[in-house]
Amino acid sequence: KKHIQSDEPGRIARIRKRRRQIQYGVLAFCLMLIPGFLFIQYQLFEGEFTTNFDNNILIFGLININIILVLIVLFLILRTLAEFLFESRARRLGNRLKTKMIASFLSLTLIPTLLLFIVSLKFVSTSMDYWFNTSVEQSLKQSLELAQTILSGKKNQAAELNRLIADHIQQKQLQTRQDIDDYLTLVMRYSSVTALDALRFYSRDNAIRLTKSSGRQPGFSLPEIPPATFTRLEQKEGKRDFLVQDMPQGTLVTCLEEIEMVSGEKALLAASLLIDSEEMQHMRAISSGVENYRQLKHFKEPFKFLLVIILLIVTLLVAFAAIWFALYISRGLTAPLENLALATRRIAEGDLEFQMESDSAD
Repeated sequence: KKHIQSDEPGRIARIRKRRRQIQYGVLAFCLMLIPGFLFIQYQLFEGEFTTNFDNNILIFGLININIILVLIVLFLILRTLAEFLFESRARRLGNRLKTKMIASFLSLTLIPTLLLFIVSLKFVSTSMDYWFNTSVEQSLKQSLELAQTILSGKKNQAAELNRLIADHIQQKQLQTRQDIDDYLTLVMRYSSVTALDALRFYSRDNAIRLTKSSGRQPGFSLPEIPPATFTRLEQKEGKRDFLVQDMPQGTLVTCLEEIEMVSGEKALLAASLLIDSEEMQHMRAISSGVENYRQLKHFKEPFKFLLVIILLIVTLLVAFAAIWFALYISRGLTAPLENLALATRRIAEGDLEFQMESDSAD
């Protein structure tokens, strides 16, 4: 019975050690998952991953998972620190030495760490507020409006040219294919002045189909007008519609307008202007940047909270490392004394066959 009672402290120590190993394993696993999920969030936000779900929903879900993982890590660290604190208060051999060493290491590490935490917290809060302030959002909106002005300007210019050419056709009372072809050729001779890149004329019965291009762009090939455009044009009150088509040379902006010939027949006149591919790339980059900013704005508070929790975890990890290092050194000093006290107690209880195991390498 005495032998069983003597083994009881060792069994409890083994259980505690096993429990701590499980805690450390869960802690390390969570710390490895957090940067992995952060990387997936970044890839989803940049559009590197394509899924069947809305990326915003996935990003929001991953942020919540990260917050849960961070809270688990925070709980494990605080739990371990609490265990160390209760152990230091127990009346055991060497506990006073452990307490003094823990206090020394904490005072040397925790004070500068807390200062860094406060400065980092202030920096994160100020940076987040600056990134999402009104002036930045207003500047991005103005940039987007400026980029959209280029497209709307091309549309207005194509509409004005279309209306001018249609008026001339009606005033000159052009009817035959040859007359219309000659007039369109004459108009395209001044394309360097009007910036017109293409001009198309289709009669209602398709008896006349004329296409003229400026020839300024090498390898320029006009895309076909989708049949749905004609149907949509008939349903509009002003009998005018715009078509934007991507090409290797850039983006083609076409104004389509239904005109009435002198004979009363209907015809379609389409004036096209080309936006350079480099300008279009800049416009798309601005539009994409504004859209990303608007999406990121919805995650301002979760990101801010996540960064604060991560800073807190780093601070607690430093404190945890200081306590662990202090305990590691103090155990190296007090463990032999505890073993000696245990051996003395076992012999005093009558266990004369008890032998101390020596793990010394010298």
